[in-house]
Amino acid sequence: MNNLPQDNLDYSTLLTEIKQQIRSAQTKAALAVNTSLIQLYWDIGKKIAENQALFEGRNNFVSILAKDLREEFSELNGFSERNLFYARRFYNFYEAFSMQQLVALNENNEENTSLQQAAAPNPVQQVVGLNELLCQVPWGHHILILTKIKEINQAIFYIQQTIAFNWSRAILTLQIEQNLFQRQGNAITNFKNTLP
Repeated sequence: MNNLPQDNLDYSTLLTEIKQQIRSAQTKAALAVNTSLIQLYWDIGKKIAENQALFEGRNNFVSILAKDLREEFSELNGFSERNLFYARRFYNFYEAFSMQQLVALNENNEENTSLQQAAAPNPVQQVVGLNELLCQVPWGHHILILTKIKEINQAIFYIQQTIAFNWSRAILTLQIEQNLFQRQGNAITNFKNTLP
């Protein structure tokens, strides 16, 4: 027989609370891992983009880098040549947007530091909200967005929608293919203001 406490109601409440804490901890751990992974791909993409000019004569720079990384970290996935190209593309795509925002902040005197000081360590971390936004979406979603979307405002829209509605990659693909941005993204609404 089970040795359950006499009061099953108290036990089920306790069990429910512990299950919720475990699920919450799992979610926080998954988000922390995703944040670290996205930041890692940002940093790798940045290093590849910044050093591309040094290896301009060597067309296979990224393939050699991928091979060396896979040899060193054979137990880890994500360091294929293709994925390293995605990391560079990810960095280049969002870096242009973050620099535009920094320039706008600087021109509007909303930022007290100079553009060079703000951009020095890692511009994506300096731009309000962009880093947090990017880190909330899994890498596979980013690859999908990078391959199907060419404009930054559309990419940000699909990232925001993915976060708001917890879209899987299949749903994100469907929404992009059905051109949700054109149907809804540019529509002017007062929905957020009137709903509450």
